[in-house]
Amino acid sequence: MGTESRKAHEQEFDAVMARCGHDVPADLRPGALAVYLELTRMATLLRQPRAAESEPSNVFNLRALLRER
Repeated sequence: MGTESRKAHEQEFDAVMARCGHDVPADLRPGALAVYLELTRMATLLRQPRAAESEPSNVFNLRALLRER
């Protein structure tokens, strides 16, 4: 990640925290920022379109499964 990109992510993190009303202490900020960056990376992976082959091959009815017990 380049320094410009890193600064943009830090500004985004600060804006999100301010919007939520959270004041992140200076000693916890590096860790919180690292978690935020990882979560945004994971969210990007999860939000991409998936093909039908990515879906489960079977579907079950939870009520029917519970009824059998």
